[in-house]
Amino acid sequence: MLRRWAPTGGRARGRPGWTRDRDFPVLRNLSYVLFVTTAAVLLAATVGLLAKEVSDGLSGGRAIRLVAFDAVMPEGASKARVVFALQDADHDTPLLSPYLFAMFPDGRTELAWTSAKGLGASDHAGRFSPGATSYEVHFGDTDLRMEVCARGTVWVEPPGAAAVWVDAGALVREAPAADVAGATRFATAREAAEVLKGLAESRRIVYLVARLPRDYAAVRHQLVAAGYPSGPALWIPPGQEASVLQSVRHTWRQVAAALVCTPALAQATKQLKIRTLGVPPAQAAPGEEAGPPHAWYEAAEALASK
Repeated sequence: MLRRWAPTGGRARGRPGWTRDRDFPVLRNLSYVLFVTTAAVLLAATVGLLAKEVSDGLSGGRAIRLVAFDAVMPEGASKARVVFALQDADHDTPLLSPYLFAMFPDGRTELAWTSAKGLGASDHAGRFSPGATSYEVHFGDTDLRMEVCARGTVWVEPPGAAAVWVDAGALVREAPAADVAGATRFATAREAAEVLKGLAESRRIVYLVARLPRDYAAVRHQLVAAGYPSGPALWIPPGQEASVLQSVRHTWRQVAAALVCTPALAQATKQLKIRTLGVPPAQAAPGEEAGPPHAWYEAAEALASK
């Protein structure tokens, strides 16, 4: 039987100055209840302070930016992790909030929150069918009676799927103007469309979006509007190129090549021993050629000859 020193020096059966745990079960249970209650009160107070901070920061009518990023997973995976960002669009700063929740097509809703960096994640254990499935992230501030919603996509790849990674920087370019929410406007380069449509007949086109969260939605929209093949737009935070690509590498049986124009992405794909082919960045004005178009055809020929 374990024994514990009694600080009061009281006597119990056995040796003087020692007491048995079983002698005071009520006191032990009461201490546990007090500990749990105190922890719950502190947690509630912390959430309340965070909620007040968000409400105070938004009470001036600031614009809110909520971004839901695409996710990829192999068919049969036990869960999908979706990532999102919440920002004060007027000041381009992250927002910490406990007011978010993610909604999935199977009817399940997962509570979520963002960290001090404005980033949050939700793990969903439901099964997804092969292909693309939309999900939604909602931010609702009950004090301000407002709600913001963003939609992302979970891409489920069947066994044996192959892919080509494409740097979105080679497909869309920054335009001079910015919208009211501070996100950069983008114009598309059309030279690569024919090549990518041909590659998409046998491989999944995966777009690597190495941009700030504020620009991600605009890039993804332009990829769709320009008629590029459908495929996941993977958000690559600056400085995390290698870690992000490593985490999704197992989704496809084979990554045939990476067509990139960004040095950091090129370095990351080479580290993963993925065939890396350089393509020109989309630098031209709308309607003009962006770099030498033959580079795209040379990349297509290189893949065809493999």
